[in-house]
Amino acid sequence: MIFRAARCKAETSRAETFRAELSAAQWAPLTGKLALALPEPGRESWESGNQSKGESLSALFDPTRCAALLDELGPRIGSPSRTITASMLGKRHSFLATGASLYAMSVYNRAFDLSPENTCVDVTHDGKLWRSHLRLRTLHTCAAPDDANARHAWRDTVIAQLFAQHLAPLWSSFCAVSRLAPRILWENMAVRVYSLYESRMPGDATPAQRARIDADFAYLVSEAPGTLFGLDHNPLARYFHSLTPTVDDEDGTRFRKTCCLYYKLPSGELCSTCPLLRKKG
Repeated sequence: MIFRAARCKAETSRAETFRAELSAAQWAPLTGKLALALPEPGRESWESGNQSKGESLSALFDPTRCAALLDELGPRIGSPSRTITASMLGKRHSFLATGASLYAMSVYNRAFDLSPENTCVDVTHDGKLWRSHLRLRTLHTCAAPDDANARHAWRDTVIAQLFAQHLAPLWSSFCAVSRLAPRILWENMAVRVYSLYESRMPGDATPAQRARIDADFAYLVSEAPGTLFGLDHNPLARYFHSLTPTVDDEDGTRFRKTCCLYYKLPSGELCSTCPLLRKKG
């Protein structure tokens, strides 16, 4: 668990404590576009007062419970099969899990606890759009060490918890019950991380923040070992390639290597980076 590894412990359970760890301006992008959920005022946890929503991440490592969740979600999102449901939920949860955690790591030099025991998988969908959030049982953060070398070790701990301990076993469970190819789930995740660092990180970052953002992204897509992802390779490096200029985007598009199967939902639409579009072009 990252908080134990980093020797960072919460000293109180009052909601004011975790809210004070970041300023209102810092919470804004996390709880806005990145959809990190905050508990109700006066509570520090989604479990307080039975406010927890969603299935515990650790519970979904059980194939029976994972299959049941996917089967319940499928009709709601218009999915014709468990395989497609797993890919769609994988895309959404990839956005939620990587967004707030990596943003906090690179922009604010802080880490949330993304351990399976602290994470709820929210599957809220209104039949047209996802309304789900990243729901953590506690939102206390752990600050990075000031020493550069110590921060590198801290960063590895943050990355390993997010990918090797959180996403890797979830993807394994999804694949076991849906027969979805794991490479699709990993690329679902990868494109979210690329977008986060290339488009969502603040353009008005300070020089120190910009240097940290660039260094973290370079490490993630080229240097981080596969063990931090629970794999024998780095999936962010595997799917990171040059952009292809298109008629609609002269700056270029990074087309996926795998298809996420989104076009098999009722809309029949292809994603803007779908490899099927590249073949048509």
